[in-house]
Amino acid sequence: MQKLMNHDLTPLRARGGGETTRIVCGFMACDPHLGRPILNGLPPVFKVNVRTDRSGQWLENSIFHPLDEAASGRVGSDAMLAKLSEALFVDTLRRYVASLPEHQTG
Repeated sequence: MQKLMNHDLTPLRARGGGETTRIVCGFMACDPHLGRPILNGLPPVFKVNVRTDRSGQWLENSIFHPLDEAASGRVGSDAMLAKLSEALFVDTLRRYVASLPEHQTG
């Protein structure tokens, strides 16, 4: 947690000897009153498969760009990260909803 609070995005290595696992986490804030109807309908955590179609390749590749951007410290990085996080959230949310059984959408 301390690495995150210090904006330290260097890889954390546990060296367990198994296959490499990559976890990318993020945070996006929104107005709680405007976002509540959507956010309350989501589970606390959900998983999507980005390797099912061509646009998923875009999503997978786009996940790595914010990591580089955050570490760069360049002017405008915060603005880039804000907009990228919005686009990634919308695409991920669309994939999640598309994976639901028909009786759970609306």
